[in-house]
Amino acid sequence: MERAGRRVNMFDHRAELDVLMSSLRATASGRPGLTVVESAAGLGKTTLVEAFAAEVRRTLPEALVLRARCDELEHDFPFGVVRQLFEPLVATWSEEKAEQMFAGPAEPATHVFSSVPCVGEANAFGDAPRGVLHGLFRLSLRIAATAPLVLLVDDIHKADSPSLRWLRYLVRKNTQAPVLVVATVRTGDAHECLRTLDPGPDHNVLRLTRFTEAQVVAVLTELLPPDLTPELLISCARLTGGNPLLVRALVTSVTADRACSSIQPDALPPRTIGRFADFVRNWLATTSPATREFAAALAVLGSARERDLVSRLAGLDDLTALRAENELRDFGLLEPCVEPSWAHPLARESVLDQLSTERRQQLHLRAAKLLYDDGTDPERVCGHLLDVSTPQEPWVAAVLLAAADDAAMRGAPDSAARYLTRALDEPLAESDRLRAEVDLGLSEAIHQPSMAHRRLVKVLELVDNPVQRAEIAEVLADVALREGRFREADTLLTRVAKDVAPIDRDAAVRLDALRLSAQVLHGTGQTVATDSPQQTRTPSERAILAAQAAAALSTPGWTAAAVAELAERALAPGVRHMPALAVQHAVRALAIAGHGANATRYCDEAIRHARRTRSVVGLITLIDARSRIALWTGNLAEALKFNEEAMVNLPLDHWGRLRAIPLATRMVILAERGDVDEAGRIADDLVDAPVDIRFDVARTRAAQGRIHEALEACDTDQTAGWHWAALISRLHLALDDIPRAGQWAAHATEQASSWGSARAIGVTLRVAGEVATGRAAVDLLTRSAAILDSPATRLELAGSLLSLATAQARHGMTAAARRNFGAAAAEAEWCAARGLAERARAGALSAGARPRARATTGVGALTAGERRVADRAAAGQANRDIAATLHLTLRTVETHLSAVYRKLGITGRAQLHEALTARTP
Repeated sequence: MERAGRRVNMFDHRAELDVLMSSLRATASGRPGLTVVESAAGLGKTTLVEAFAAEVRRTLPEALVLRARCDELEHDFPFGVVRQLFEPLVATWSEEKAEQMFAGPAEPATHVFSSVPCVGEANAFGDAPRGVLHGLFRLSLRIAATAPLVLLVDDIHKADSPSLRWLRYLVRKNTQAPVLVVATVRTGDAHECLRTLDPGPDHNVLRLTRFTEAQVVAVLTELLPPDLTPELLISCARLTGGNPLLVRALVTSVTADRACSSIQPDALPPRTIGRFADFVRNWLATTSPATREFAAALAVLGSARERDLVSRLAGLDDLTALRAENELRDFGLLEPCVEPSWAHPLARESVLDQLSTERRQQLHLRAAKLLYDDGTDPERVCGHLLDVSTPQEPWVAAVLLAAADDAAMRGAPDSAARYLTRALDEPLAESDRLRAEVDLGLSEAIHQPSMAHRRLVKVLELVDNPVQRAEIAEVLADVALREGRFREADTLLTRVAKDVAPIDRDAAVRLDALRLSAQVLHGTGQTVATDSPQQTRTPSERAILAAQAAAALSTPGWTAAAVAELAERALAPGVRHMPALAVQHAVRALAIAGHGANATRYCDEAIRHARRTRSVVGLITLIDARSRIALWTGNLAEALKFNEEAMVNLPLDHWGRLRAIPLATRMVILAERGDVDEAGRIADDLVDAPVDIRFDVARTRAAQGRIHEALEACDTDQTAGWHWAALISRLHLALDDIPRAGQWAAHATEQASSWGSARAIGVTLRVAGEVATGRAAVDLLTRSAAILDSPATRLELAGSLLSLATAQARHGMTAAARRNFGAAAAEAEWCAARGLAERARAGALSAGARPRARATTGVGALTAGERRVADRAAAGQANRDIAATLHLTLRTVETHLSAVYRKLGITGRAQLHEALTARTP
């Protein structure tokens, strides 16, 4: 019968197996991938994956194959799939290796595995999901750096939400590590599952179709008694609908002298599944009560990690349980393996369908109590308690609350919310009920802001402890901002800060800082007082300075140097305990004031700490600020990477009213890259955005050539910043309105001079040069390029070089124009600004330059990835720090640096800075 099972299950899935092996070869050569095997129930997708695993071990023995089988009972068990995949491997590591693998950015992953002691901090109910997801991502890359990693996930449509989010994070962010994910999914659940995974366009989908009637007849002819007529064989084949499990059930039943005369020759596949359930039910009716009890217990448990658990739940001694298990296996309901495991979900579902609701709840409650008495993880106990609706003994509430705490610490607030919701159905003491309501609101804040808002508003009035009120108010304000309730957040923070001030002054100052930061975020930052606080010793006091630095950007009279000094005072002592929302204001102000390197350093540090806090708005705006800093320094590839990370950490539909923040950043990046049409589609959604975002919309409209629409979006107030004046000047120039263009250019130059940053002066000189004519234009643009000749302003430098070359070509300075067209193209290519690079190359051709092949040596030969690594190495970063910053493996960083040394003709890191900054004569 084992031979028959193999013959029935595989049929001819050789083509699909070949596709999987092709994906494996691609992964081993450095191209990670995702393959989804989709089919209706029972068509052999599990068996195909098992055959693939065996083939991997045979043909690529160095590969590491990790497997997980999802189960609806573990749907609420946070990171259950991740644990199935990695815990058997992690448990084999020595303490030294575990410390090495979980070091640095992988540290938050320690909170997932029970076999690894937690290291560092973890904050309940906070943005732990982001830290844990990235920690698991880094851990996966480190494992894959030692050997190609193959992750096999069966029935992924039943996976827990945190594991699905991690898989999405892995397949979207991994671009180099040899990791192949193969997942099976049932037809009907595939669309929703793929929508959640959001894998991108490059994944493979293998759809297993039902086998043909001829194939099934051939198998039945081989395995059934020879006296059966061809007509009966065809009837059997039609009944199965090509389902291998049903074919095996028919083979088993016929060989056991069960009649097939009742089979309808024209039965449809959905009825075939129902017929299989009848086979199971009818067969179970003929077995002993012990076998039926064992089947019911195993169906409720889903799987049997501890063999004796099934027998205890069924109330059977070991020998009787073993006989029952063997009887189920002989019928084909269980896998032919050591532990009792269902051969197919349909087998388990058929048994569950025979149990009454009351009976199922009794078994789930008994299973929970057995697991609880065994000291099992609370979350596994709760997998059964969630299926029990009526209040029970006091231990039930205790284990639900404990599971909620564990889930929050492991970065699964959605699971914590389910446990807390169920716990509130139990009889609780008033203090425990209030704490559960608070924790439930904090858990809901990330992915269910509307529900969290209603709950926390109600709970806040019931909490007497002022410090706890401040904690709730901080999260509630975060939710209110995403819900577009700015005034409510402002009033709430003011009121609670006043209540808590007599007891905890620092907590009150922190709430005031958040209120001021929210005002800046909402575009009302001009009302923030610019008088510095008398004391700036605590993180909360420095958070007020941070908000003031951001407010100063839109307040007349401030210079870049003064804003930078204010932001440095706020950030220099450390950002660890400052509100993330305040830090993002300060780093943006510092970058705009021309201190991009320091802004990057502070922002990276703040992001690491913000992943452990509750501020969703703070974290995502920090990541967006990091994207903007990369954009301002001209690194469009890095800017796009951080923008995508912000949307992975919080899907766009959870940003609420703040969705304009990441969309505006993406719009500008796309416009600078030359994807003007896509940027324009985003601009269509941002017509009612705040003033700062309207500037980005106006720039995008200008790039589209929709000049009048761009002018309508502009702030034409004479007190508007230099960037507005420069844009308006260029728009009038595009309309051939030279007088107005000149007036606005002069105004922009005056304001930029008062502001004092190199970017502002260089950009406004470029605008003035574009308006001017003749030799004056060349002189102004030459000064602009000289001022912008810095690693912090490469994108602006490319624009000024292009304008300079264009002016020189018009003035008859052909040789100089060709050189500057080439320099503009080189700078634009480094920035990945394709549109600007194409215009520069077109200008060079029009000036008589000959197109050259891509360099194979020198700075121009470096790829974007090599250049990013080289720049950081030249700045003094260690290889391990570069790997953490760029989300690369240490081996990849070393490979990039070896290529850089070869192309630049140098021998080591000490020569990097000089080689990268050297100009071609």
